[in-house]
Amino acid sequence: MSTLRDLFNIKIGLTKKAVFVEKLNNSFLVLKTEERTPVREKVHINRYYTDSFEEIFNEEGITRENIYYIISPHHYYRNTLRFPFSEQQKIESVIKYEVRDYLPSEEIEYLTDFYLFEETQSKNNVLTFTIEKEEIGQILQSLGQYRENLKAIIPFDIAVYQSIVTLLDMDTFLFMDLQDDAVYLQYINNGVLKNIVFIRYEDNKRYKESLRAELLMLLKAGSNPVIYTNTRRTVKEEFEKLTLGVLDETQSTYRKITWSKGESIFINREDIDFSDLIAFLGVLRNVNQTKVKKVNLLTEEFKPKLRGYVSIKEFTILGSVLILLLMISTVNLFFDIKFKKDRVLSLTKRMNDMSMEYFEKPLVNVEETKQLLSDVQGKIEKIHTATDREFSSTQLLKEFSASLPIDVDVEYTDIIVERDHIKFYGQTKTFSDIDRIKESLALSEYFSRIEVSNTGTTGSTEGFSVTFVFDIDVVEE
Repeated sequence: MSTLRDLFNIKIGLTKKAVFVEKLNNSFLVLKTEERTPVREKVHINRYYTDSFEEIFNEEGITRENIYYIISPHHYYRNTLRFPFSEQQKIESVIKYEVRDYLPSEEIEYLTDFYLFEETQSKNNVLTFTIEKEEIGQILQSLGQYRENLKAIIPFDIAVYQSIVTLLDMDTFLFMDLQDDAVYLQYINNGVLKNIVFIRYEDNKRYKESLRAELLMLLKAGSNPVIYTNTRRTVKEEFEKLTLGVLDETQSTYRKITWSKGESIFINREDIDFSDLIAFLGVLRNVNQTKVKKVNLLTEEFKPKLRGYVSIKEFTILGSVLILLLMISTVNLFFDIKFKKDRVLSLTKRMNDMSMEYFEKPLVNVEETKQLLSDVQGKIEKIHTATDREFSSTQLLKEFSASLPIDVDVEYTDIIVERDHIKFYGQTKTFSDIDRIKESLALSEYFSRIEVSNTGTTGSTEGFSVTFVFDIDVVEE
C-alpha cells in the first residue's frame, strides 16, 4: 500500500523529528519518526504497558522532538453546529459560547476547537471538540519533564477521519474500529463526517443492545452503507466475534480492512500491526495539510512560556531585527500622518458642501447642527402622526409577538411594521436561538416569507450576543 508509505515521508518542524502517542485501554502506542540523510525517513513504532511517559520517552531517547498526543474519544465532548458563515476568525470568536448548552455542566472550565465542513453558501456544518481544562492539566502533568515538547492534543475523531478518507476511496460508508474494550463508529456521507458513536464494553447484553440500536439508526439514516471494520491486534477473539455477530443480526454489509504484509518494514515489535496505526496515519496527514485548519486542543494558555534569558548571538539578531522594525515603523508613521492630513482636508470640504446643500450656510457649530436636526425630526414625527395605520400595524405586531418562542431571550433594537412587511432588528444569545425564532414564526398564518440576514456577533470575554435582521412578508388579504 504505497499510500501508507507516502504518509511517512513527512517534514515535521525545523528538527524534522516527531513523536506520536496514542493511549489505548491498557497500553500506549508510540511512533517516532525522523529524517536522516541519505535515508529519507526512519520510523520506530513500539507498544508500552506502563503509565509513565518519562519511562517511555527515556527508553525512546526523546530529547527535543515534538510530541503529538492523540486523545481518546471518551475524554472530550463533540457536537455539530450550523453557522451562517465559514470564516475561521468569526467561528473562533463565538464557538465557545455556542457549545455551552451541550455540556453536562455550566460550571466546568473547558476549551473547544472545531473542524469545518462547508455544505452550502448560507449554512456551514462545524464539528466541535470540547475538553475540560482538567483533562489537559492531567495530560501535561503525566508528561513530567517532557511537557514542553507537547505541540498538539488531537482528538481521535479527527485523526481517524483524516486517515480513512485517504485509505477508502468512497463517498459514503461506515467505519468501525474495534479496540481492546470498546467499538468506535464513524458515518461518512458524501465525504462529510455525519455521525460518531463510541461504545465501551461493560457486559455482553448491554454491549449488544447498545451496538444494535446505534447500528440500526445509522444504517437507516444512510440507506444501508457498507461497513469497513478495523480490528486492533490486541482485541480478543471473543470480543471480535461478539461484535461481528451483531453485524450479522442487523443484516449489515461489512468488509474487513486487510493490511499488506509488505509494509511491515516499519514495525519494530511483533505485537504491532498496521491495524493499530489507524489514528497515527490520520495525524500524519493532518500535520502535513497546509491549507486545512489543524484541530488542536492544546491552547496557548497551556503552552510553555518563553525562557527568561537569551544568548549573545540571539541578542544580536534580536537587536538587528528590532532596529529594522523601528525604521519601517518610522517610515510608515510619516506616510500615515500625511494620509490622515489629506483625509481631514477632504472631509472638511465635503462637510462644508453638505452644509451648504442642506442648511444653505457653511459648516455650522455642533449646537446649531443639533437644533436643525431636532427641527427636521419634529417634522418627521408630525408626518407619522398624521398617517393612520393604527389598526393593521397593531394587529400585526400582536401576532408577531405571540409567535415568538417564550423560552428564547430576545432583545429588540428596532422593528418596522407595515401593511405587507415587517422588519425586525434584535439580538439573542446563540445562533441556534435564531433558527428557533424562524421556525416559530413560520407557524403563523399571517406570514408568507421569513428571511434572516445580516447576522453577526457583539460582546466581550464575559459573554456575547448574536445580532440579526428578520425580513418578513405578510400574507395579502
